[in-house]
Amino acid sequence: MSKCEKYTKRQRDLCEGRGRDGRPDPPPEAVAAFRYKEGVSGSPVVTPEPAQMPNIIVRGLNFTAALTRHAVSGFRTRAPVEIEERMEICMACPYRIDINGVVNCAKCGCQCTGNNDIFLNKLAWTSEVCPDGRWT
Repeated sequence: MSKCEKYTKRQRDLCEGRGRDGRPDPPPEAVAAFRYKEGVSGSPVVTPEPAQMPNIIVRGLNFTAALTRHAVSGFRTRAPVEIEERMEICMACPYRIDINGVVNCAKCGCQCTGNNDIFLNKLAWTSEVCPDGRWT
């Protein structure tokens, strides 16, 4: 068994550094962050900068824009499997910040949760993408 076989689909993409089954290649930074976090051999030693949340005004503007896009899309949501795949990517991201057990994105300030809470969960909205390009 190869070192990447134990991971789920998108995690395997991050471990191998390439997309499979028609998925796009993950960004090099995401690959490096995942390999660093998981201790995958052969990965460069990268110490990510500590992430900080944007201020409350930026977070409010970002959420308002995201909610508007979500409304325009007809409040469409992703399948639970897609939400779970995106959460796995977020868990390996250097911009992830855990605040009281809730995962937040330091790029946009949005809450990213792996559960099926579709109102405050950016991962569940079909209109949203990762601000760092890690998932679409």
